[in-house]
Amino acid sequence: MTTPVSSDSKGFTLLEFLVALVILTFGILALLQSVNLAISHNMTNQLRLEGAMVADSVLATELSKGGTTAGFAAISTVTSKLLISQKVMNGFRNYSVTKVGSSVTDNTKRVDVVVAWRYKKDRFQHGASTLISKIQ
Repeated sequence: MTTPVSSDSKGFTLLEFLVALVILTFGILALLQSVNLAISHNMTNQLRLEGAMVADSVLATELSKGGTTAGFAAISTVTSKLLISQKVMNGFRNYSVTKVGSSVTDNTKRVDVVVAWRYKKDRFQHGASTLISKIQ
């Protein structure tokens, strides 16, 4: 004769506990991956913002030259490259800046700035340009 199983037994079996543990582990790993992805996107956006600020700074320097005849003549129409180290969050990042100047008319010059940087083996760049006219 078999003994009937009591229907009011409470608690988890070992197998139920292991299945719950596996499900919980996958949930935690997915949450950690989403945090990692959010940090990566945040850093990419921060680097882009700093790159735009570097380009703006270079253009502001060129714009400050253009008011007078002597300053307008000082705006170079050749390609120049420089490396700028910019503080980003708790460290420094290197930005490669390429500045290209060209004469549009006798009284107007165009300045193009391309700022490039690397993050996680990917290359990013930001471009900006302006026209500078000589005050007559």
